[in-house]
Amino acid sequence: MAAPFTFGMWLKRRRQGLGLTQKELAHQVGYAVVTLRKLEADELRPSGRLAKKLARALELAPEEQAQFVRFARNEATWDDSTLLDRMSPLPIPATHLPEHTTLFPDEALTQPALDAVDRTRPKHNLPALTTALFGRDGELATLKQLLADPGTRLVTILSAGGMGKTSLAIAAAWQQVERFAAGVCWVPLAPLTEAKDLVLAIATALGLQLQGERTPEQQVGDFLRARHQLLVLDNFEHLLERAPLIQELLVRAPNLWVLVTSRRRLKLSSETMIVLDGLRFPAGHSAAALDYPAVQMFLLHARRVRLDYEPDEQELTGIAAVCRLVHGMPLGVLLAAAWMRALSAPQIAAEIARDQGFLQADMADVPARQRSLRAVFLQTWHRLSPIERDAFIRLSVFRGGATVDAARHVAGATVAVIAALLDNALLRRLPDSRYEIHELLRQFAQEQLEQDWQVAMAVGDAHSAYFSGFLAEREGAITCAGQRQAIQEVTTELDNIRVAWTWAVERRDCSLFSRAAPALIQFYDCQGRYQEGVKLCELAIERLGAADAGREQQTTLAILLAGVGWLYIHLGKYSQAYAVFTRSRSIYREWGTAPPSGYAGEPVLGLALLADVQGNYADAVALSHQALAASAAKGDTYGQVVAYYVLASTAYAQGEYSTARRHAGQAYALSVAIDSRWMMAYTAIIQGNVARACGEDHEAQQHYADSYAIQRELGNPEGMAIAQLNLAGLAAGHQSYQEAKRLFQDGYELYSAINDPGGQVRALIGLGEVAQAQGDWAQAGSYFCTGLELAIAIHSLPLLLQQLTPHWRTAGVLRRARLSHCCMDARCTTCGRRTGNASARQSEPPPYGEVRQIRAYDSG
Repeated sequence: MAAPFTFGMWLKRRRQGLGLTQKELAHQVGYAVVTLRKLEADELRPSGRLAKKLARALELAPEEQAQFVRFARNEATWDDSTLLDRMSPLPIPATHLPEHTTLFPDEALTQPALDAVDRTRPKHNLPALTTALFGRDGELATLKQLLADPGTRLVTILSAGGMGKTSLAIAAAWQQVERFAAGVCWVPLAPLTEAKDLVLAIATALGLQLQGERTPEQQVGDFLRARHQLLVLDNFEHLLERAPLIQELLVRAPNLWVLVTSRRRLKLSSETMIVLDGLRFPAGHSAAALDYPAVQMFLLHARRVRLDYEPDEQELTGIAAVCRLVHGMPLGVLLAAAWMRALSAPQIAAEIARDQGFLQADMADVPARQRSLRAVFLQTWHRLSPIERDAFIRLSVFRGGATVDAARHVAGATVAVIAALLDNALLRRLPDSRYEIHELLRQFAQEQLEQDWQVAMAVGDAHSAYFSGFLAEREGAITCAGQRQAIQEVTTELDNIRVAWTWAVERRDCSLFSRAAPALIQFYDCQGRYQEGVKLCELAIERLGAADAGREQQTTLAILLAGVGWLYIHLGKYSQAYAVFTRSRSIYREWGTAPPSGYAGEPVLGLALLADVQGNYADAVALSHQALAASAAKGDTYGQVVAYYVLASTAYAQGEYSTARRHAGQAYALSVAIDSRWMMAYTAIIQGNVARACGEDHEAQQHYADSYAIQRELGNPEGMAIAQLNLAGLAAGHQSYQEAKRLFQDGYELYSAINDPGGQVRALIGLGEVAQAQGDWAQAGSYFCTGLELAIAIHSLPLLLQQLTPHWRTAGVLRRARLSHCCMDARCTTCGRRTGNASARQSEPPPYGEVRQIRAYDSG
């Protein structure tokens, strides 16, 4: 066999054999003559597009053209007549090739290095995935797109240890085997102990025998220069000082792509990063738990130690808890599932919650550095600078992330330090420009923080002070102007606020409570999160309620007592509300201190509203006037709004519509003056009620609709429910019973979700009246019975009186019919048998008691 020609020599011979000049051939392919001259002088390699044009212009047979393109790209040799197919027969994807590929004359390939390569070696040396890859379809698609783009030839998969970088890289590389003409080369770097060995590891993986006088870097660069290849470098984080070598190879080899996995950014200008996070997991109890990748991965590994494992509902709940505790970290899921040989899923979750060190395994095929989460985290920990370590452990105090400002004030983390922690995959940047630590990493950092109790105390104090100030700054906004934005900001920081509040409780820090309580309690009020608000308040009240408390502590206690009273009213706990309002009022009198302005400041206002709700209208009016005078004296506009609102509500309840209209107008005007959309919405309900009572239904509907729109904007479920119930009443008055029933049901569901029994009673009354109007007496009786039970339970006289007349009417009809037409799966009080179609109730609210209860109330 003749010695192989170079491409330039063969091109020149073929052109001349066809009787073409350089100018004529250049014209046919649409390129400059100088380009063709450089090709024939072997100073330039053609792009894929030019090579294809040349193949056609040189009149090659169709079956030879693909081979010619590979020869032109220096991926095969050609003798006088035959293209030697010594490489893979796969063509090069044109999308991977730059327009022009230039070789530098002074860096010609050295023949010994090329001869040392076995040209028959396979197109890849990739390891096989030993387990399924879950939940990474999006990342795989992104990697595929990036590796097809000539503008992103260096891609780094960045994450903390245990996230599955290597598995993702293997899967992505397998997708690329057919796309790179020279294939894919896998280079495992974890075994390396010195950065200088990087180039030797690459050469070994490429099958390149280094020899001659040229440096190893030059020889590897020479070899890769004419190859269209993907190089995968796995676990690069401990070799960062050699990162410039990657850039050198990319410059020398224009058809080279590099995929890197690392716990630290390479800090190269050409680097494109994919930041890997945990697998998706159920946030709470979910019937669709099996659809989450973290759960699927757990089941796969659980069945490897228990072949017959089929989880029931309790086990699925435990698996979901495990996945939440490890925040979807694949290594955490794997280590947890390994314990299925000895424990149930709920037991595993309990052990993880008790001690993160539980997550370890002795599997022989798992590297020692990955047999426990602690071992994984320590590898990164030891590579941090002292400043980075200090900031990292201080940042562990945050929950749900932190802004740059919060990180700076609480943890002393500068922007530069935050960037360094991002580069080490210890922080992740959230879409709202906040920064968060993966929960398992946060717990590890917290353990380090707690080893120095003085630092831990200082960080806790700084965190609590920051977020009490955060709430204090938003007190006016939550009450008045800027309410929507303030609510959103508090919602975002709620996890941090809970931690700060609990810390203040432990420290019995009155200054923090007095600053934070008004805004926080109103937040819980206007979001319908009454029970959570009560829980936090009671925690603080119990801590501050010592008999020997001083002035500051007692004054702070009075603020908390007045605030929690408003939440008690929503929950129907009227006796508790009365007790805390009265105690708060007594503290202010005892110490001669005036209550603060704004929401939940004046306990007399709470007592006035409570009296109105319970039907003690004379007390409600007297207390409202008292609160109105006190609020006006100290310039508390918000207090005046609430006082006028209660006066309007009380007047309406007593049929004094002109008085109610006047007070509602005063409340609304003051609400507009301070831009309190929350109180505008509530006042609009009173205005609508008065208009409806006066026969002005169109105006009433407009008021209700306006109120609903505001409450929906603010995300207040209780306010939305009130508006819906009133709109339902209007619909029922116009005999639009289906619409009325839908609105009453929607309102009932909203009230049930926030556990507001008073609202539930009002919704049940409406549903009962609609059923009554439609002649469904049994269903009406069921609604009224349950409504009566709730009204009695919360001692609400107005609600009791509101439904007595329709209830007795229903009871009388049923009694006259001797309950012979009981339905909706009720039990007949005469014969004791169930009647009717049970399926008819499925679209209704939950069952509200049996019809026979009517007789008990009737006889009572």
